Amino acid sequence: MKARDFERRRHVVKKRKRRPNLRNKIKGKIFFLLLFATCLFCILIGRLFYVQVMISDDLTRRALHEMTKTEFIRSDRGLILDRTGKKLAVNISCSDIYLDPSLYEKKPLKIEDLEKTLGILAENIGVSEKDLKKKIKDQKVTRIAKDLDRSKSLKIRDLNLPGVRVEDRSKRFYPFNNLASHVIGFTNQEGHGLYGVESYYNDELAGISGKMIGIKDTKNVSLPVKDEENYAPKEGLNVALSIDETIQKMVEDIAVEAKENAKAKKVSVIVQDCTTGEILAMTNKEDYNLNFPRNPQTTKQKEKWDDYTDEEKSNIWYANWRNFSVNDLYEPGSTFKSITAAAALEEDVTTPEEHFYCTGYIRDVPGGPLKCTSHPDPFGDITMAEGYAKSCNTTFVRIGRSLGREKLLKYIKGFGFGERTGIDLPGEENGIIPKEPKSIRELELATLSYGHGIAVTPIQLINAISSIANGGNLMKPRIIHEIVDNEGNPVKVFSPVIRRRVISKSTSDAMLDLMEGVVEEGTATRAKIPGYRFGGKTGTANMVSKDGGYEEDKFVSSFVGVAPLNSPKFTILVIVQEPEGDYYGGAVAAPAAAKAMEQILAYSGIPKTEKISGEGQKSIVEVPDVTNMLIEDAGKVLVEAGLKFNAEYTGQSDFTIVTRQTPSPGTEVDGGTIVDLYLDPNLSNSKTMPILTGKTKDEVIDILSPLDVEYEFEGEGVVIEQWPKPGKVISWKKPVKITLAKPLHESDKEKTTQENSKNQGEKNSRNNKNNEN
Repeated sequence: MKARDFERRRHVVKKRKRRPNLRNKIKGKIFFLLLFATCLFCILIGRLFYVQVMISDDLTRRALHEMTKTEFIRSDRGLILDRTGKKLAVNISCSDIYLDPSLYEKKPLKIEDLEKTLGILAENIGVSEKDLKKKIKDQKVTRIAKDLDRSKSLKIRDLNLPGVRVEDRSKRFYPFNNLASHVIGFTNQEGHGLYGVESYYNDELAGISGKMIGIKDTKNVSLPVKDEENYAPKEGLNVALSIDETIQKMVEDIAVEAKENAKAKKVSVIVQDCTTGEILAMTNKEDYNLNFPRNPQTTKQKEKWDDYTDEEKSNIWYANWRNFSVNDLYEPGSTFKSITAAAALEEDVTTPEEHFYCTGYIRDVPGGPLKCTSHPDPFGDITMAEGYAKSCNTTFVRIGRSLGREKLLKYIKGFGFGERTGIDLPGEENGIIPKEPKSIRELELATLSYGHGIAVTPIQLINAISSIANGGNLMKPRIIHEIVDNEGNPVKVFSPVIRRRVISKSTSDAMLDLMEGVVEEGTATRAKIPGYRFGGKTGTANMVSKDGGYEEDKFVSSFVGVAPLNSPKFTILVIVQEPEGDYYGGAVAAPAAAKAMEQILAYSGIPKTEKISGEGQKSIVEVPDVTNMLIEDAGKVLVEAGLKFNAEYTGQSDFTIVTRQTPSPGTEVDGGTIVDLYLDPNLSNSKTMPILTGKTKDEVIDILSPLDVEYEFEGEGVVIEQWPKPGKVISWKKPVKITLAKPLHESDKEKTTQENSKNQGEKNSRNNKNNEN
């Protein structure tokens, strides 16, 4: 018992010894918690002190900044005017219609109510309900109509349709649609200028936007913390173009007519005041509608628009908006002979009376021979003035050599080629010219002299010709006349800027005489303007292909002219790209230039100075039909009729025939007019039969023998009938059949004529009786 009691007591003592240690541990934990809480409280107090005292001002500023809402008020964009004050670009009020779910969140819109709303909208907007449903996106704000007429939007607002929001704004409107589209350009949805003057003078036109600054909560409700700050917008300035709307309309109508007549891909026209450098008209047909720039513009585009990919549509837009007159390059061809001629006269290396000899080819050029425009009928002995009028390549190669590489390049640069003209339109190209004289090889020197192997912009060429016309001063071309405020007060007036003098007044006068010779008796006789002295230069060049070569059957035809030559005022450039059929500049570009210039001179009130009718008028000649004739025969017929001819030659053959001619057979023209002939050298295996009528048996044998074909004769005398017919391909399997007969004597001819007249009279009588019945 004693042992057990002893153990019990010892256990109790041990327990009593452990209890103080447990209490100590609990006390330690409580102390630690209290210490942690105290530290945390001190940190919070410190943080509150830092926020409330140390950085309270900064936090207040940041809060106000986040709550401050700035609403920009778009300023009214300035107008674009023509030089007479006609409005070419204005601002009109319009509205956008939105379907906004936030407007009916508290009262959900039932499906039937939504359909009813869409039906009412469709009726008032003028679209189908099906089209509106396609635009709706679930629980998202959807614009279902844009640029809606103000009267329609007011009607929709009055209907107070659930979920429908109407936002008013202004948009750009162009009253004349396509007129001067490549000059004016257009704006985007935000009113920022794209392309043309809208882009180049965007800062002046846009003005300065206004502001409304206020403090608002997250629900956009104004808070009465401080007064709102309002800054009124500053309206944009008005830009007055140098373009004359009347002249622009004249030019555009004539460009369309020229494009249709020539069945061309594009026609571009520029009219410049050669005394000031101002551009009076500039157009490229095809152009685009400024009010709908992203719509398909041409018939081809409209037919295939839905089949195009987005990338293809973008490429078409950029092509439509591109201004060929400023943004693109082309080879000027023989119009560039004006530059060579002016340089040579200024350097006194030639005179208008100097004689040259044209053989039809330039054979002594490494990489040649080069063909003259006169081939296959070389001009022979010819003066410099005649070579310019008839566009003789041989003459100008000789002149270019006399001038030399250094001097020719000096004047090319002097006339502004190879650098921007400084015209106030975006995207102007520099052009491509030789970098230095030593890079010009002999072949390039020869082709440069007549406008091949060089790339220029249309604005560069007309500006250079204007400097020749105005006495020798190279001007800075301008598209802007002045900038005015809304009261019409001038803010900035653009005065003429002379960049440099290129040639002397005496050289300028000599060049005007040379240019007049082109119109009077050269390649542009169809450019005569009754009552005025008009001069110019034609040009024809092959299109440059994408691989750097030339397109064999695609041409750029052009004419640049100056009037009136008594006191030069206007310069005009017409460029016809890829005409079908007739492709010479004198045939497709010169008549359009003359028609436009005649109207411009009359509109400008410039009096006529030359005799129009009475003495001195040339006789009227009806153009004979020479198609399918051998070139030798065609030339004789035209000369006997009192006409001249020009032939583009593509080879050498005694069997060359005429395939087309301009003017067309039966056209009445002045005596001495040049008829352009289009030839087939007949060098392929498929030979085309020429007209043999009227030739003797021996003459026919001389023509057919080299062809190594069989032929049969029937009768004696001259050819009256042939097989195959003229223009048909000669068969190698069947012989050519020629029927001959003795020529009629004068008495026989008279008798035959009387019999034919009698027979025709009887035929007409029978026809009249039939018509009466």
